[in-house]
Amino acid sequence: MDHVSFLSAIAGCRLGDENSKRAISEASLRFTLRIAEQWSSARFGRIIGDVVEEANAALWNSIDEFSGQRLEEFELFLAQYISQQLEKTYPP
Repeated sequence: MDHVSFLSAIAGCRLGDENSKRAISEASLRFTLRIAEQWSSARFGRIIGDVVEEANAALWNSIDEFSGQRLEEFELFLAQYISQQLEKTYPP
């Protein structure tokens, strides 16, 4: 997703447009999966499917809570948000 599309989608999300939220979610799935894989491999015994499911739920919630404007800010926010949610769900 390029920066202009991201700005448009974020604006749509803030107006409650589910299609915009879905577009951001779909564009962020690989990034979310990569975080879940890294997190799962670092904590043996966790089933990757469960971790991915929790990470995807965190992705949807993070879209609602993001207040910035830049794509780079969102990726950093998303990584931190997913990691925090996974730590709460699967404590060490």
